[in-house]
Amino acid sequence: MSRLYVLDCQRRARLNKFSIKPIGIIGTLVFALVFAGMTATVARAAVFDSNADPSIWPMLDGFSSLPPSTISENDAKATAINNGATPAEHNESYTFDQYPYTASSLMSLDYAGTDIKNAYNAANSAGEVSLANTLLAQATVGDTNNAYLKQEWGSADTAKEHYNYLRPYCRLSGINTIPGYDSGTCPSLSYPSGHSMIAWNEGVGLAIMLPELAPQIMARTAYVANGRVVAGVHYPLDVIAGRAIATRMIAYRMHDDTWKAKFDAARTQLRSAIEAHCGKTIAECIASSPPTMSNTDARAYARDKLTYGFTRVGAAGQTFQAPDYSYELLDYAYPTATQAEKEQILVSTAIDSGYPLDTTGTAATTANIGWTRLDLGAALNQPTTPPATGTSTFDYSTTPSTEVDAIRKAVMNVTAGTCNNFVSGTTASPTGVTVPETGVTMLGGFDFSINCTAAGGQATIDITLGKLYPDTSKLRFYKKTATSAPTDVTSQFTVRNTATATVATYTIVDGVNFDSDATVNGVLDDPLYVGVLGATDSTTPVDTAAGSGRGALADTGQAIVPFLLASVVLFGSAKAVHTWKAKRYKLHA
Repeated sequence: MSRLYVLDCQRRARLNKFSIKPIGIIGTLVFALVFAGMTATVARAAVFDSNADPSIWPMLDGFSSLPPSTISENDAKATAINNGATPAEHNESYTFDQYPYTASSLMSLDYAGTDIKNAYNAANSAGEVSLANTLLAQATVGDTNNAYLKQEWGSADTAKEHYNYLRPYCRLSGINTIPGYDSGTCPSLSYPSGHSMIAWNEGVGLAIMLPELAPQIMARTAYVANGRVVAGVHYPLDVIAGRAIATRMIAYRMHDDTWKAKFDAARTQLRSAIEAHCGKTIAECIASSPPTMSNTDARAYARDKLTYGFTRVGAAGQTFQAPDYSYELLDYAYPTATQAEKEQILVSTAIDSGYPLDTTGTAATTANIGWTRLDLGAALNQPTTPPATGTSTFDYSTTPSTEVDAIRKAVMNVTAGTCNNFVSGTTASPTGVTVPETGVTMLGGFDFSINCTAAGGQATIDITLGKLYPDTSKLRFYKKTATSAPTDVTSQFTVRNTATATVATYTIVDGVNFDSDATVNGVLDDPLYVGVLGATDSTTPVDTAAGSGRGALADTGQAIVPFLLASVVLFGSAKAVHTWKAKRYKLHA
């Protein structure tokens, strides 16, 4: 009889029923106005206890409001991933069910290149990385050690009972399960995934310690977490929720001075030991012996697992606000950056809004929004390069152009990234450019070239149009080369209005996103076109006297921004210490 079966029997004794909660439709959305250049600042408390339970259910409640179509899509993706896995992948996923994840431990760094792997193994054998091993360790059943980075938040421990949703092998037919997992272990609850939460605790913590390897660490963590879907015991949405919880947990640890000191000591020990055994800096070790997956491939894999390709259930293009304390996840990667600069990096690398579990645009507080949209593999991956400050601009009004004001008076401004040197820029005529969508008036385009400090870089760009478009939902953006038809890429843009202009933001990656030469060569080339649905170019133009000051940095102060800062003091009786057997039961059974 499997240990999990025994634990499920204990669970059944405590639960009255295992009905699936009805799926409803979100009734009312309360939208928050976030203006350009302004971010809410969460004050650092004199004493912050990261062990205090913040009650995480509001950040997960998007699950309760999902339409039936999304639930069906969740079922279909779970079945396809489970059924499509090879026997070897199934066997590997079964090892992820055990503590610790010995078969695919993230701490082993066997994916980080030969030099890093060998250096870590030598340091580990000599007992020189004990602090990191302890801090990021996965506990064994029955272990009551409270020295781990992962908190014992009661709301996380009891989330499965709260949402009361059955696992795939209890609901769906044709699921290949872990040996010992069968109908006799049902009912068993699924949302959110506790195993993936623990994997992401280790992965996020390790990526913060070694930001040079963040893309690979995040990709490997996503692979381990996806193993829960391969094993037939979780759905993709369970895994997404587990990642969000873990990321919030680590951010809260980073805001806790006591735990930050523990983390700092472990990080220093780990990095020093690896560099000592490698005989070089970590960056040099990586350069001499690259990881098994390139930065580009690792970022792409991890980013895919942020959404699993779900159909949106909410509006795209909603402004992203960095959740409480999330900027502290970047403290080591960007040690000289301000809070605002670190939050801008999170904004520029975040995925778009509207995917299942995204709480953007709801009544949720800043403590509960944005966690599913963070892309730490991208945000952490250039730790030695300071973020751009927004000084790299190109003012199209300085070049000859006969296009409409929205195009010829536009200003481009790099707000983040290592590609921040404009080489050239011209406007492009909309003549002859046709798009499939009916009723779109093409305004024109931009053709520009930006140099990077190194190949493989990226740039987040604000395009301040020469006019204000009150209804930004009607704007369309298209990718087009000299030999290709226009491709609608509007979903990859965030559009907002300042007091005087419409600003569109997007990210271009060398050789990947939007880069027309599709070559990793340290140069960004991007012909981009703009259109507007159901209207002509007839709105009031921006005053050209503003010149290059129309950029995003100049928008600050053009409007009065309401700012609310609530201090929450958590009271409560001390939480009884759970044994790891009970914890495994609540989180991972």
